[in-house]
Amino acid sequence: MEYKELYPNLFDATDMGAWKNRNIRKEFLSYEWDMMVQEVAPDVFEFPFFNKEFCDKFVDVIKTTNWDQVNRWGTPVDSSNLKVFGLDDIMKHLIHDYIFSIVQKEWRLEGQKWKLMQPDNNILKLKEGQEIRMHHDYIHISLYCKLDGYSEGGELIFDKYNKVINPKQGYIYMYPGQITHRYGMRRVSNGDRYFLMSYCTSD
Repeated sequence: MEYKELYPNLFDATDMGAWKNRNIRKEFLSYEWDMMVQEVAPDVFEFPFFNKEFCDKFVDVIKTTNWDQVNRWGTPVDSSNLKVFGLDDIMKHLIHDYIFSIVQKEWRLEGQKWKLMQPDNNILKLKEGQEIRMHHDYIHISLYCKLDGYSEGGELIFDKYNKVINPKQGYIYMYPGQITHRYGMRRVSNGDRYFLMSYCTSD
């Protein structure tokens, strides 16, 4: 089955407003950042993003895809890109029009280069028993979003701050991608972990 046949409304963004209302959490679309953005570790921000229905359906879809395999700090991880599903432009819109306003609110970033940041949106799969060792991302801002609602383990670890975060389905975790925020992912203890990583950087 071609992936768009499974849940066609998931990929129909001819009406962007309708697509957002179907798939994005209502509180996120409100721009009321003071009400929803939580600093769960120093300069690590958590906020709601995709709703449960979108996450569950999208995981059903990505389970049927053909994966590439990439090495993520010593772990061979299954990888794909949102471009494969025709959702990359939507995600870029959401990052530029919404998430970058959170970036400005929390970090007061100045200058044209920050406004020109482009996200590289990747879907990754950590199989049961896999983990990703501690590392730095070589980009400006990292965005992590857990998509499945059933896998266990796979917590985000920020060792400098002695912080362990158990990600919520559909929530984004935003943090600097370079020197200050070395992080890893604990072993997935049950099920496979599907998650979105958006790496935001500028030339």
